Amino acid sequence: MARAVDILQFRELRADQRQRFAHIGVVQERDHDEAEAHHAAVGVLGRQWLNDRVLDGDARRLLRAHLAALALIYRDHIAIEDGDLFPAAARLLTRADLHDIGHQVAARRRLAPSNASSAMMRPAIETRRS
Repeated sequence: MARAVDILQFRELRADQRQRFAHIGVVQERDHDEAEAHHAAVGVLGRQWLNDRVLDGDARRLLRAHLAALALIYRDHIAIEDGDLFPAAARLLTRADLHDIGHQVAARRRLAPSNASSAMMRPAIETRRS
């Protein structure tokens, strides 16, 4: 299954648009990798906190730093999705493409596919209607 960015690269886009979506794909993938590393660290620190019932000053600072980094990653990541990727997807992708992407997101987030695909498709379908 292809990701939305991959599909958009091969639709009827101008060369500059294909380049832009290729760049978005790289940035989004990097965001996922960075977020995964921060989530792992937060998990370790969170378990430490629960087990020990206390976090020392260094661990608290580290936890705050990881959480702040996640907040920035998600803020920028969502802005790209909402500002560039999703509007383009709504214009260019078929229902089947959106369905496949919804299933990919569900698998990555470990959600029930029926819930994820309808949630992923709803904004794009509503955008198409307007």
